[in-house]
Amino acid sequence: MTNLDLLKEHNPDGAYEVIETAHKLWTDRSKLLEVFSDAENRQEAADLKWRAYEWALDHQQFIQQYKKEHPEIRYRYFSNE
Repeated sequence: MTNLDLLKEHNPDGAYEVIETAHKLWTDRSKLLEVFSDAENRQEAADLKWRAYEWALDHQQFIQQYKKEHPEIRYRYFSNE
């Protein structure tokens, strides 16, 4: 059991915040790296996008359950809008 698993069990609000924050950081950094035109930065941007996607996928069940309990979520990647 990981620390995040424990957090999900004992502090779902904190767990959601960690999941959303990590996703935002990877997504925002990938967008920043896309601005640079060299191949290394473009590859790192693609890697970060993939990491963010896998992260959300790994925690999809928790995110969906959390959203049912908290319809006010507005983070565009996790919201129902």
